[in-house]
Amino acid sequence: METKKYQIEDITPEEYRCAVGACQVIYEVLNEDKLVIVGKRADISELEGRINEDEAAVVIDKELIYKALRG
Repeated sequence: METKKYQIEDITPEEYRCAVGACQVIYEVLNEDKLVIVGKRADISELEGRINEDEAAVVIDKELIYKALRG
């Protein structure tokens, strides 16, 4: 299966951006109605069996999503 390449733009609100290192981030996929979300890997037992091999669950601050989508 071929991996799709996306053109992305960082839409993380300024107050959540890190100067250095890896942080939670929200990217908008250009020309598609999709987001790419980077966060901490979720280790939640309730999700067992609900996530496919090609999927991942991440945890980020709820307020980050709200602020990013309000633009």
